[in-house]
Amino acid sequence: MAIFLAVTLVIELLANVAFPALHIKGRYRNAMYNIFLLVEFMFYTYFLRQANTRTWIKKIELGFLVFFPVLWVIMVFDKNGITQFHGAIIATGGFFIVCFSLAHLYFLSDTKEFRQISRIPEFWISIGLIIFYCCQTPYMGSMVYLVKYHLPLAKSLINLSLVINILMYCLFGYAFLCQRKNYL
Repeated sequence: MAIFLAVTLVIELLANVAFPALHIKGRYRNAMYNIFLLVEFMFYTYFLRQANTRTWIKKIELGFLVFFPVLWVIMVFDKNGITQFHGAIIATGGFFIVCFSLAHLYFLSDTKEFRQISRIPEFWISIGLIIFYCCQTPYMGSMVYLVKYHLPLAKSLINLSLVINILMYCLFGYAFLCQRKNYL
C-alpha cells in the first residue's frame, strides 16, 4: 500500500505542479490519469480481495479484475481516446470499489472474533474508499455533462472533491498508524 500511495503522490505532483509549470497541455494530464485509473481500481480491488475471507466475494472481485481492464481498453482506445476524460470508467470502478468495501465491512462485523476497530487497518481503508467514491463517483461520472452545461457548478465542486480526497488519505494514514501499538 505504501508504494501505491507513493506512486499516487508522484502522479498528483506531476499533474498539478510539474505539468502546469512546464506548460504541458491538459490532454497529457488526462492520458496520465486514465492510465492511473486502471492501476488504481485494480490495486484497490486486489487489496480488498486479499482482506476478504469469503470465497464468493473473492470470485466477484476476481471477475472485476478480469472484466475491468477489458472495459478500460474498450473505453479508452475505442470510444474517445486516451487523452479524453472518461467518466464512465470512474463511475464503473467507483461503484465496484464501494460495493467491495461495503462487503468487507459487513464481513468484519459478521465475524465471531472481537477486534477493536481502532486496530483494524482494513476497516479504515474501506471507510476512506467508501467516503471518497460515494462522493466522487456521481461527480466524476457526470463531469462531461457538468462542464458542458453547468461549468460554474463543476468548478465549485472541485474544492469539495479536494476535501474528500484529503479525508480519504487521512483515513489511509490512520490505517497505517493503527498497526503500531505505541501510537494509539
